[in-house]
Amino acid sequence: MKKLMTLSVLVGSLLLGTNVGAVDAASKTKSNYTNVNYKGKVTAKTLKVRSGISSKYKVVGTLSKGKTVKVTRKSTQWVYITSGKTKGWAMVKYIKKSSTSTPTTKPTTQTIPTNKQSSSNTNSSTLSAFETKVVELTNVERSKAGLKPFNINNELSKVSRIKSQDMTDKNYFDHNSPTYGSPFDMMKKFGISYKTAAENIAKGQKTPEEVVKAWMNSSGHRANILNSNLDQIGVGFDSRSNAWTQMFISQ
Repeated sequence: MKKLMTLSVLVGSLLLGTNVGAVDAASKTKSNYTNVNYKGKVTAKTLKVRSGISSKYKVVGTLSKGKTVKVTRKSTQWVYITSGKTKGWAMVKYIKKSSTSTPTTKPTTQTIPTNKQSSSNTNSSTLSAFETKVVELTNVERSKAGLKPFNINNELSKVSRIKSQDMTDKNYFDHNSPTYGSPFDMMKKFGISYKTAAENIAKGQKTPEEVVKAWMNSSGHRANILNSNLDQIGVGFDSRSNAWTQMFISQ
């Protein structure tokens, strides 16, 4: 199944389409939350779930009292929760912690075709043919917009590849990794500093052409690709689930 997903700053929304693969975009300069991992229950009669950490953000969904949610991020007064297709921020006082939660993993038994570009060697700083093509196609789009091409950051590509492998191994599709946290936390854990950073992820596209086209057809991902404040790129691809990651930074 192919999906579309966009995350900007601390805002998350899911867009599903039938003719495009899974795509996700994230951008951030500073974080004001910590990564957590536990389950909780809604205590409010009708809980409003918002797109950001404030009551000024729009309501993206509601949850009824007693609903079980997964909490993955927490600020002083707000938590980021997931319940089915409903994802967003809610006031922490309306979520009662019920238990700690260990992410479940599902083994992948899919055979890797010999004609695909495998990215099993996550320690390599050399881009595969598919990853290199993604950079080329991305820079073509930058050129069309009158922007300078991205410079390849090999260390950032290594992190991107690990993220794609992690999405495959842990069977999830989200910016927030159960292993490494947010993409921005992940960059820091691997020693990558930045002034501004962003991430696009995708799942289901079989070729570089298909995934770049899907990203460019979505405003959130296109905005990251055409962001003039970003000048370095890393790309990672895992062929087992056709998981793609683009990471961008400026230093």
